Amino acid sequence: MLDNSALNIAIPALRDSLHADATQVQWLVAGYSLAFGLALIPGGRLGDIRGRKPFFLAGMAIFTAGAILAGSAPQPWALVAARPLQGLGGLVNSQMIGTIQDVFTGHARTRALGLYAVTGGVAGGLGPPLGGAVIAAAGPGVGWRPIFLLAVPFGVVTLVLAARHLPPARGRVGLPDLDVVGLLLMSGLTVALMLPFVQPSAGSAWGFWAAAVCVLAGAFVLW
Repeated sequence: MLDNSALNIAIPALRDSLHADATQVQWLVAGYSLAFGLALIPGGRLGDIRGRKPFFLAGMAIFTAGAILAGSAPQPWALVAARPLQGLGGLVNSQMIGTIQDVFTGHARTRALGLYAVTGGVAGGLGPPLGGAVIAAAGPGVGWRPIFLLAVPFGVVTLVLAARHLPPARGRVGLPDLDVVGLLLMSGLTVALMLPFVQPSAGSAWGFWAAAVCVLAGAFVLW
């Protein structure tokens, strides 16, 4: 939440520094959100089967690595490529909610979920003023880079604490029971819905994308 809300403030400086065009700027936000959403579906199922701790650690490591790549990107498309990698850190979110459900009961579970919601709200609220302060202090030319790199110390500390304190994996033994076909159909449907809005050149083929959405949605329902 902090990363995404601070990025909204950094986009003008980032665009001018890297000479990014409108499509690249759109994908900075959309690529992250798309990958994050798609990672939730298999992430939750894998956590149920194999245990949540390994996937929490993997998601946090991926997110942190993506932040390093984004903060050091030399070209706009390198930054665009780093954002979906960060988004795959959505593995963390499904494991976190699942862990709260596994570990806590009754009032303690309500309190844990409430603290989770409050933390997200505070992070989202802190993002814009923090992003503005960082750009003002570092200058618009490079100020957007520390905004991405802000996630790195949080990620490293969280990895250490999670490795030490999260409950050990207690998943079912056996091959992951993933609905691969359903996952691919849902992923394709999501991309077909988003792409015309994000990619201006794709917007001229509304008929094609509308047909693709109908076909993929029908196939998903039938499957």
